[in-house]
This record gives sequence, structure tokens and C-alpha cells, in this order.
Amino acid sequence: MKSNKKIKIIRLTIYSLVFLIPLLAMQNCSGWNEGSMEVSTCLVDISIFREFASFCYNILLISAFMAFLPLIFYVLVVFGITELMVFIIKKIEKK
Repeated sequence: MKSNKKIKIIRLTIYSLVFLIPLLAMQNCSGWNEGSMEVSTCLVDISIFREFASFCYNILLISAFMAFLPLIFYVLVVFGITELMVFIIKKIEKK
């Protein structure tokens, strides 16, 4: 029973980090220009946050023209890696 709780916590943590951080970065910054592919202002104005927000907006723009295949690929890779990690953790705990 303890193992299932640990696995649920791992899944929740990974999914939260991987899916919420890009959304928070995009909400932090505004004024994104498609031509320069840069954001103009951010609430927390640190260069790494600006670059990450610009990167997230760029991926979203490219995905819009590719029928959202890059985003679907991203979600599938995240699910695959997470489930592989959970499988490995279960194997280690069985020993």
C-alpha cells in the first residue's frame, strides 16, 4: 500500500511540473511578437524566465501550423517516461 502512495505522488509531481511550469511561464509574460519570437514584458523579469516563455510560445506557434503534432509528441513522451520510471521503481521495490 505504501508503494502505491509513493507512485501516485511521483506521478502527480512529474505531471504537475511538466505541464504547469510552461503554462505559468506563458502567463508570467505578455506581449509576444510572432515576428521576433520574443516576449516584451514579464512580471518576474529575469532573463531565463523570458527565454523559457518565448520558447513555450514558439513551440505553441510551430505546433499550430503542424496540427499540434509537437505538443502531442511532448505529452506522449512525458507519459512514456513517467510510466517507465514508475515501472522501474516497482521493480526495484520488489527486490
